Parts: sequence; C-alpha cells; structure tokens
Amino acid sequence: MNKSSEQLKQGNLKESEETQEDIMQDLNELNEEMMDALENALDSENFLMKMMNKIKQVKNDIAELSKEQEALKNKTKNSTEIKELSDEQRDLRTRLSKSIDDIFELTKDGLQIPPELGRELGEAYNKMEKAEKNLFQSDKGEALPNQEKAKESLDKSLEMLDNLISQIEEQAKTGNKKGSNSRLSSLMEKLAQLILMQQGINGQLQKLALDGNKGTDGKGRYDNDIEKKDVIEKLKTSAGTG
Repeated sequence: MNKSSEQLKQGNLKESEETQEDIMQDLNELNEEMMDALENALDSENFLMKMMNKIKQVKNDIAELSKEQEALKNKTKNSTEIKELSDEQRDLRTRLSKSIDDIFELTKDGLQIPPELGRELGEAYNKMEKAEKNLFQSDKGEALPNQEKAKESLDKSLEMLDNLISQIEEQAKTGNKKGSNSRLSSLMEKLAQLILMQQGINGQLQKLALDGNKGTDGKGRYDNDIEKKDVIEKLKTSAGTG
C-alpha cells in the first residue's frame, strides 16, 4: 500500500491501480489460507473432544469393573462353593482386557498415558487371572487377596484416568484462550479490517481518476496541487493504518 501511495505521488495512476489489484489478490489468498488453518484448528479441537469422550467411557467401564470386582470378592468370601465363581472372574478379566485395548488404540491416535496407568491396569489383569485360577481350584485363601489387589489396582487406575481427563480439559480451555483458535480469530478480524481498508482506498482511487480527468494536460493529473495533496495524504493515512 505504501508503494501505491508513492505511485500516486508521481501521478502513475495506472501502475497504482495494478498494485492495488495485486494487494487484493494477496489478501484473497491470505483469506483462503487462514480459512484452511481455521478448519484444521476446529478439526483438531473436535478430535480432542472425541478422544476425551472415549477416555471417559473407558473410565466408566473400569469404574463398573471395580464395583463388580468388589461384589465378587464379597461373594467369594461368603460362599462355600467357589469353583463356579471362576466364570464370573473370567468375565471381569475379559472386559478389562477390552478396556486396555481401547486405551492402547487411543495411544495410536496420539494420547500420551502415564506409565503408571499401564502398570496398574496390567497388575489388575494379572491379579484377576490368578484369582480366576484360584477360584477354579476352590482355593479361597489365595483367591481373596488376589481379588483385593485387583480391586486396588483398578481404583488407582481410575484416579489416573481422572487426572488425565482433567489435563485434557485444561488443555482444551487453554487452547481456546491462547491457542490457534484465538490467534486465527484475531487474524481473521485483522484480515477483515484490511479488506475494508482496501475497499476505501479503491474508492479514493476512483475519485482520483475521475477528478484527474478534469485536468488541463489530458494525462489524468491535477492542476490544483492543493487538492491533489489532500487526496494523497488521505491515501497515505489509510495505508499507514494497515
């Protein structure tokens, strides 16, 4: 825009108009790039929300497993025939395996989980497997502590999943305030201002062309130097604000 103002000073109206067209083309290209970036940012935010929802579902599943493991432990404690309870223990272990697989799939999508979480889930699985064998062998003395340890590891896993969910939620909030979405909003607003400014300059160019045709030399230049200076100063002011 400063280049355009200099061209106007020299009376090169045609070259100035061409420069303004180049500026408009650049602004349009910038607009397209920013819209693409905005779409990518929104996709990223949606992906983050989907990931968080999946983690919450896994947490709910493990919370239910913890309750049922506690109930099965109490049933084991109060039963005289515990061999058939091994089927219930196997069902809990199978469901835990699915939850572990779900978390593993999330890590493929970029989720970073603390090593302690994987360790506690693995410990819960191992203790369930041992308890299952103990129940099948009617060994209540070994089954009960393994069931208890499985429950403890499940509860520790729940605490870690709670912390992980809180971290993701905080990340989402911070992203909305300081991340790419906030920056893109600011840039889009600036782009809109530039386009409006460009439209104003184009209007000044049209006025300059019309008034210039009234000159006496037939070249589209002003005879009145004072009026010409006023228009140029307005254009310089508009360009300077960009």
